[in-house]
Amino acid sequence: MRRGWLGLGALLGVSSALLSACDGGTPVQRGFASRQLLTFRDSTFRFNYVAPNHIYFQTGVPLDQAPDLGPPPEYWVVDPTTGQATDLGTDKPDFTAIIAADRSPPPTGRYQCVVDLAADGVTPILTITDTQTGAMATIENPTFTSPDCPSDDDPTIRYWHAEDDGTYSLWIGPYTAPQRATLPITVRHLYWPVTGGTLVGAPSSNAPNGIGVYQILDADPSTATAFIPAQLDSAAWAADASSSAPLMSSGLSEPNFFLPATPGHYTYERAMADGGTVMFAGPYAGGGGPRELALFPLTSDEQLEYLMIEPYNFRTDGQWPVSPAWVTSDPLGQSVAFSLWRDASQRLATCPWAAERHPTARADPAGENALFMRPQGCCSINPNSALLLMVPNASDGNPCRMLASDYVGVADFSPDGSAMAWLVEDPSSKAVLWTAARDGSGARSIGEGKIAGVNDAVQRQPHFVGPSQLELTLGTDLAWVDVHDDPVHMHYITERAFGTPIDIGRWLVTGHDLSAQDGNGTLALINRDTGETRDISPGVASDDSPAQAGYTTTDTQLFATTAARGVFQDDGRDVPIIYIVRGRNKSPQDGLWIATITAQDRQ
Repeated sequence: MRRGWLGLGALLGVSSALLSACDGGTPVQRGFASRQLLTFRDSTFRFNYVAPNHIYFQTGVPLDQAPDLGPPPEYWVVDPTTGQATDLGTDKPDFTAIIAADRSPPPTGRYQCVVDLAADGVTPILTITDTQTGAMATIENPTFTSPDCPSDDDPTIRYWHAEDDGTYSLWIGPYTAPQRATLPITVRHLYWPVTGGTLVGAPSSNAPNGIGVYQILDADPSTATAFIPAQLDSAAWAADASSSAPLMSSGLSEPNFFLPATPGHYTYERAMADGGTVMFAGPYAGGGGPRELALFPLTSDEQLEYLMIEPYNFRTDGQWPVSPAWVTSDPLGQSVAFSLWRDASQRLATCPWAAERHPTARADPAGENALFMRPQGCCSINPNSALLLMVPNASDGNPCRMLASDYVGVADFSPDGSAMAWLVEDPSSKAVLWTAARDGSGARSIGEGKIAGVNDAVQRQPHFVGPSQLELTLGTDLAWVDVHDDPVHMHYITERAFGTPIDIGRWLVTGHDLSAQDGNGTLALINRDTGETRDISPGVASDDSPAQAGYTTTDTQLFATTAARGVFQDDGRDVPIIYIVRGRNKSPQDGLWIATITAQDRQ
């Protein structure tokens, strides 16, 4: 598509799915209520971002040419409802901002709340607008705002504010005129909101130089209840701790890694009497046992960071609850260790890691075990790409299990929580697909060959599409295996597949029967269990969909924009499929089309 052609009015909105043929005049029927949005023929077409209400794409740079070797691409956006195309020129759109806006739920209710940054680029500014009266107010640097936005019948808001002297104040009242609450303690730290209150750090009257944790109740902020006293009372080292040094402390350290464990329990650092620092968990009920458990000491030359481990539920609900997990390293990051605390079983796991401080990390569905890989980029697997599995509750006492020494870039747990799979892509040999139980036991190879991996789209990589069913691209064939089958049984879905499979429950949309001569094939809806194939359109060169990155059941997001790695839930919504028709010969049917896969279509 060249700018001149589009500019000369070649855009064509067509409501009928039956038009003259691409070749020879024989009508071509395109299914699933297909309709044409734009007419064009351009081999440099490339999708950038597809959403339910806009389609971004680019033209001008051949697909087999590096972008920096030619002129800058031309960017476009199309409204899929009207077919209206807008030429955005050569300035690349801010897709990060566009995606963030799409993922934000539309404003509802009387009040609208927006958070922006002040002129310093750091301080948050909350702006609250009454949509009925137009009244507007701003709040600078609010923390732990409750509610996030005033309700329709109550303009009251509650928030904490950082003062210039390093303390925090609490403000309550109508958002247009909140009043400062009288607090019984000097709040030096905000730790965590809890049901009915906030946990804060403040100097203790019993240990004047120490910081204790207090709960400020929402219902009565004029009183403060000691939650974790500054003076360490009943304490012991956890069963898996590496130290047995005496435990004496009169306050939490400043600053502090204060993280929730299980409800009512937290992990935090204490300043010890010998000048050191120790990570603790608590407070526990006692009853003859320790109120606090010491987990591990921290030396002055160690760097402590929060370890980001993606919880399994994040793929479907977008929620990422914080859990106690840490990275410790030397100042140069050459000696790295991961630590996980499992509060329910009171088990601590610590494992060395030879790669880097910020791994790709995923938890299993139960939230117990976690796998770690080195992050990958384009266009080959990074060196030292081992696969580490941490099993804090390991029955044999060994929580650190190195499942592969190198060349791993794809790994995940099965949705039923019983298994895991990973792909080893040694460039000197064939790719090998492995599976094991979720604790790494029983590891075995289940196939090798030209398996799509790190350098392919996420949905072409091996990924789970059912409780234990793993979909993969083997050469040009699309297939799936059940990781529990032994011997392995390969279920072929279709041949000469192309594009990126779009998984929708037990169905998927994919291109197949690719012609090496024409560079296109047939787009179809296929049932991976039965092999039933329902064609959408022939002559398709590429396709995309808002469902590409993952299907979600939440009401606030039509389609998730995180790479969900195959855990798709069919909640009955219509799924739009955007595709490019480019026949053997030039035709009015060449261009951008949209089809709609309904819930009835997937019966």
